[in-house]
Amino acid sequence: MGTSGVLGQLFDGGSSSGGKGWQHEDTHGGGASSGGGEKGWYHDTTVNNPDGSYTSPDGSIHYPSGVSVDGIGGLMGRRISFAKRLDLVRLAALLVTLVLATVPAVSCDARSSSDAASQQQSSTKPVTLEDLMSAPVPGLCRHDAGDLVNGKLPGQDPHFGYVAIARKPAIDGTPQVAFGDLTGDGVDDGAMVTACNAGGVGWPATVQLYSAGPTRLGGIDLGDVTHGGREIVTDISISDGVVHVSWITQGPDEALCCGTVKMVGDLRVDGPSVNIENVRKLN
Repeated sequence: MGTSGVLGQLFDGGSSSGGKGWQHEDTHGGGASSGGGEKGWYHDTTVNNPDGSYTSPDGSIHYPSGVSVDGIGGLMGRRISFAKRLDLVRLAALLVTLVLATVPAVSCDARSSSDAASQQQSSTKPVTLEDLMSAPVPGLCRHDAGDLVNGKLPGQDPHFGYVAIARKPAIDGTPQVAFGDLTGDGVDDGAMVTACNAGGVGWPATVQLYSAGPTRLGGIDLGDVTHGGREIVTDISISDGVVHVSWITQGPDEALCCGTVKMVGDLRVDGPSVNIENVRKLN
C-alpha cells in the first residue's frame, strides 16, 4: 500500500473501496466530493499543481489523499475519525503512565542504594576506650593470647609477669591509646600500646590496631624495629589514616634502664597486615 493509501485510511474522506482519494473540479465555483460518495472539500479555484494537488484561494493545498496543507500554518483540514482520535488519546495516556511509573522507580532505587550505604556506615560503631579495655591481644612475652579484662590479661600468675595496656609514664597514668579512621570507612578505629613482662624486667612495647568489634587488625613489636631491648612509647596519635608513634630505645653503649635514643615511625594498615614506615631517629 502506498503513502496515499495509508493516509486515506487514517483520515475521513479518504479512499473508497477502489482506493480513490479526494476528487475535485477544476472549474471555478465547482465542488469536490469523496470517492465514497460523501460530500467532501469544496473549493473555488482553477489552480492545478503538477503533483495532482490544487491550491485554494486561501493558500491551502489539497492532495488527492485527503490531506489539506495550509500554506501558512502547516497541516490543516484533516478530518480524523472519532475512533482514531480516541486511539491516539489512549496511546498518549499510556505513554504518560509509563513515564510517571518509571521516574519514581529510578528515584526509589537511587534512594534505596543511598539508604543502604548510610545504614551500613551507621551500623559500624567507632572503637572506644571501653572496647580496647576488653580487646583481644596476641601472645606477648611468653604469655598466651587472650582477651583483656579492664585493660589487663586475666589469669596470669604475678610471679610470671603480666600483659596490659601501657600507661603514660610519669604523667597521669592514663592508657596509651589513640582513635581515628585507619581503614578508610569514615569510622574511628583504635590503637593501643601494650606493656608486658615475664616476671622480671619489662619487654619492648608493642602497638596493636583495632577496628569495630573490637577486631584486631595487626600490630608491631617495636623491639623488632630498633632492637634496643626495652622500647618505651612516649606518644601515640592517629591522623590521615596513619598511627604516629614516638618511642625511646637504647643506643649501642646504653643500659636497658636508661635509653636516650628518640625514634618516630608511622604504622599503616595494608590489607591483612600492619606495616611500619618512615622510621627515623630524632637525636
